[in-house]
Amino acid sequence: MSSVLRVHEGWLTSALRCLSLALQALGLSTCAALGDPHATRLTTDPWESWNRNVFGFNTSLDRHVLKPVATAYSEIVPGPVRQAVTNFFGNVGDAWSAVNLLLQGRFKPGAEQTMRFALNSTFGLAGLLDIATEAGIDRRREDLDKTFGRWGVGNGPYIVWPLLGPSLLRASFALPLDRFIGNRGSSSFRAPAYFRVFGRREAHCWSNTPTGDRTPGNLQR
Repeated sequence: MSSVLRVHEGWLTSALRCLSLALQALGLSTCAALGDPHATRLTTDPWESWNRNVFGFNTSLDRHVLKPVATAYSEIVPGPVRQAVTNFFGNVGDAWSAVNLLLQGRFKPGAEQTMRFALNSTFGLAGLLDIATEAGIDRRREDLDKTFGRWGVGNGPYIVWPLLGPSLLRASFALPLDRFIGNRGSSSFRAPAYFRVFGRREAHCWSNTPTGDRTPGNLQR
């Protein structure tokens, strides 16, 4: 059994490193714009027209549909139930954090997060209760975007996705696993208001300002 796990772990690490090399190659191609007098603008927001249009769509959808749904959820569903839902998805995220800590070579915190996940999954009723925090095992949020960064992959250009909001190119490649396995956005990614239904308080951090003010550095946590 352990040999099978080692084979699968080795395959996963190799696949992620191949993706990391592809992203690095993509980042090098972006550097070709450095000879242009407007290089900084081109490399931070080369898809400005797309970003503006998608931002307008997201803002309208968030205001008229998603925020009312999230508000209704908060008002109708009892607080303890909402907290249990938040704990459950947080527990899934803890497992993903443990995987990424190990991929980053940070074995001690990786083992701690594995223990946290195991404790909440058993004594915490499949993660509905956060027993690990009460036991002194704090949550360490890690994701594939941070793992790519630790491997030396650059941020890449700025981009806004429909429904999901603003991101950087590196975070976009990590997004499928970070969002649907890790159940959260990466360090450079923020979700619109509808993710508040699961207890988050994330919102758009990208404002409709001139391009020079909409750089990746403005994507604050």
